[in-house]
Order: sequence, then structure tokens, then C-alpha cells
Amino acid sequence: MQRRVLYKNLELGVINLGGLLKELRHREFTGYIRNKGWDYEDFIGFWEGNPMKVVSVKEDGSKEELKMGDYVWIDRGRAIDVVETDPLTLANVFRPNYSLEEVRALIIAGIGEEITDPIKFSLFNLDNALLSFKRGHFTGYIAWVNPIEVVGVCILYDGVPIALNTGKVWDMEAQSLIAGKLGDDTFIHIHTLEPEIALMANSLRIGVKKETFFSPQEIDAGIYEEVSGKGGRFSFIYKGSSIFSYSLDLGEVEYTNFELESPVSVWTISLINTPTPLEISFDKTEVEMIPPEIVHKVRDSFVEEIGPVGPVLWNRILRDLGVKEDIIPKSMIDKLLEKLASEIPDGKHSEAFLNKVRRSLE
Repeated sequence: MQRRVLYKNLELGVINLGGLLKELRHREFTGYIRNKGWDYEDFIGFWEGNPMKVVSVKEDGSKEELKMGDYVWIDRGRAIDVVETDPLTLANVFRPNYSLEEVRALIIAGIGEEITDPIKFSLFNLDNALLSFKRGHFTGYIAWVNPIEVVGVCILYDGVPIALNTGKVWDMEAQSLIAGKLGDDTFIHIHTLEPEIALMANSLRIGVKKETFFSPQEIDAGIYEEVSGKGGRFSFIYKGSSIFSYSLDLGEVEYTNFELESPVSVWTISLINTPTPLEISFDKTEVEMIPPEIVHKVRDSFVEEIGPVGPVLWNRILRDLGVKEDIIPKSMIDKLLEKLASEIPDGKHSEAFLNKVRRSLE
């Protein structure tokens, strides 16, 4: 299942909204309510019967997340739809308008043939799955999906894991981040991939660069993206040809060929043709995170040192590292401190900051 419309064009003014929400709780509904308007539309995401997130998508394609607790059900003028989805489709409906530079291999989440229904994380045996993938020379990916968020993906090539990714974070650091977020409400999705797509997704670890070409024939390996508030269009280009194209419309993947206009701007990729095998495990007892009180001390020391712009820089640095304040692996502490110190222009103040923070970590 990707999408299934339960109710279409319901008028807010004539329905019993409380009764509808009660029904959705009873059936443990996962999906979204689309409150349609002329200038913008609201999407209210539900996970197993509970409203979790709301975003407003404007006519120009921009997307704004609203506070779920403050949301007021207002008739936008064009009625509402109630749409049931699987967890991954729902996560893609609410995916921020981040570029490939931000999401990296998460861009593949949702494409390819799904080989089994979504599986609860508590029922999934990763070791047995990896043995089965190895015997079957499986090429594809595993996606871990939390309530309305793709947590991470594991890329497999010819039966062997070659990458773990969550945004800009890869492999063992990504393993810590992903494992720290897994729980009873996590679902597993497993999809196939063409070998070239798997190699290109793994190669995103090197980084990407936006370049313009006179025609696609000049491109060795790259990804074209056209992001919008409700999805976008994407094309994987290999050896001058578009080998895989699709559009994403409200979380649903639609495979379609479309002509790339010349000149064309794409994210170019330095292809890794011989990937390195990766050992993975998600034993949560092995995950070590920086305690929240230590993170707060680091943040407060940084803001104290750099001044009022500190909170903005702090949030930008966390985003650049691909982490959130409440989930930072201990393995990333040196990288975090280096980034923070580099933002302090005075060398003596930068060194004083590092000394103060490192004392608090002892």
C-alpha cells in the first residue's frame, strides 16, 4: 500500500470532526488529513491513530511546519480528504524541502520494489535478514521509519551491506544515530534497487557538487532534482543517460520518463565502483550518546563565548553534522567541538572555549 483514500471532499462545516477523529483513533489510522485551500493546504499527519505533525504547503511549493498542539481546524474552502498510507509514504509526505546535499542517500527511501510489507522493528531479525540477503545476492536497501520520519537507510550491494546513512552522517556514526532512535513505533521497509542506483547512492558519501551541462550526455554520474512542497521530480543519470526517473507526489512514487531541458543543472557524483563491505549491528546497549546535561553545558559555553548569534550558529552546526541536540553520539564529540571552535574568531577565546568544555567532559 502507498495511498488509499478513505474519505474524499468532506465539508468541514457539515461533518462531525470529533467523531471522525475518534474513528481514526479506533482504527489506529496511519496517514494524513488534507485540508485543501486555494492559496495553501494543510497536511495533518497521523501515526497509529494519533495526530503527530502538521505542515502547510503554499501555492509556490514552500512548506512550513506548524505546532500540532496549536492547530485550529479551519475550513480552507475546498473540503478535506482522509488518506491512509504506509509509514514510509507518510514520512515522504512530510519530508522537508531539503536538497540532495542535505538528505544524501535518504533520497532513495521509497523507490524500488518493496519485497515485503512494512515490519515492526520489534519483530525484525536483522542478522537473519542479512544472511538471507547474502544468499540471494540482494541489491537494495533497508529503511528505518519512525513516526513521520525516515531515520536512516542501509544500502546493500550483491548481498553485502556497503553503507549506513542518515543525512550527512555515514556508517558507524550513522549506526549510533539510527540505533538511538529505534523503538516500538519503528517500522522497517525493504526495497530492491538497480545496481547502478545502489552504487550512486553509496557514492553520495564523497559529497556532491551542483554543475550545469549543455546536455545530459556530458554527465558521467549525477542526480537531477526539482523539489516542491508536495514532492518533486528526480532523475539518476549514468554515463550520459537517464537510467531511472520518478516523481514524488504526496509521498507516492510514480515512475515516469521526462525530458531534461538543456542546459541542465545536476548534482554530480564521483562514483565508487568498488564499495567496501560494512559490518552493522543495532544492539542498543552498544550506543553511547553524550548526556543531555553535557550537551547543554557545551551549548551554553559556546553561546557565552560568541554572543547573541550563538544559538543560530549552534543550530546550523548541528544541522551540518546531521545530528539533533538530544541525540549526539560520543564518537562525534571531537568533530562537534572542532566545528564550534572554528566559529570563534579570536584564537585565544577559541582555545579557552575548548579547554573549558573538555574539562566538563572529564
